[in-house]
Amino acid sequence: MPQAMPDYTQRDATDRWNAVAEAWAIRYGANDANRRFLLDPVLLNLLGAVTRKRVLDAGCGEGYFARRLAQMGAQVTGMELAERMLQRAVQQEERQPLGIAYLHGDITAMGLCSESFQAIVSNVVLVDVQDLAGALQEFFRVLQPGGVLVCSTIHPCFFTRDSGWVKDEQGRALHFRIDRYFERGAVEDVPWVDRSTPMIAFHHTLEDLVDGLLNCGFVLQRLLEPLPQPEYYQARPNDFNYDRIPNFLVIKAQKP
Repeated sequence: MPQAMPDYTQRDATDRWNAVAEAWAIRYGANDANRRFLLDPVLLNLLGAVTRKRVLDAGCGEGYFARRLAQMGAQVTGMELAERMLQRAVQQEERQPLGIAYLHGDITAMGLCSESFQAIVSNVVLVDVQDLAGALQEFFRVLQPGGVLVCSTIHPCFFTRDSGWVKDEQGRALHFRIDRYFERGAVEDVPWVDRSTPMIAFHHTLEDLVDGLLNCGFVLQRLLEPLPQPEYYQARPNDFNYDRIPNFLVIKAQKP
């Protein structure tokens, strides 16, 4: 069950990602069923054709999705705050060059030229960002007019400081509990990456996200709550609860 950790900062969250970088690359990354069979098809469909487009992967991690975009013909820049995650992305680019430019930086203050990208993708990153408004403002700034933002995140309605499945004595999920929804801030989650390091995320409300986009000037185009495809259950046959509540939220917005 997530517990409130209001004193944790962005640096604390980033340090946890550095601690699990190797475990993430081995267990998740290109092997993550959530991305391959749940999120990737939705993100790629919303992005549309990316050939020769300048695309920013904001919060690129170890570079999995940046590589997918580059293989589809995009001119990709990846930005990542966790140094060890970025190091793995750079090493993979050195082994198999795809022309990806990787930068170490904070997506809430990127230091990139305004209106320099035609598309931005942010794949399950905003839940790890303390300054959500700052990230959205930066996305708007570096996008060209007419450019699109496609982002996925943990569904804010189902990840709070007191949420989780209520189970019976046999461990079967009965129902999902939501409480303390309006208490924004740091949440220490279970150690799901390497089974020993509790991860730190940040709870923002659905209003924070959607109204934040609108306040920047974005035009909201799509809001999706993806359901698992059959391939997902073949990869993870013991996961059956994603068709009971939406675990992820995907948004497409455009800069006018």
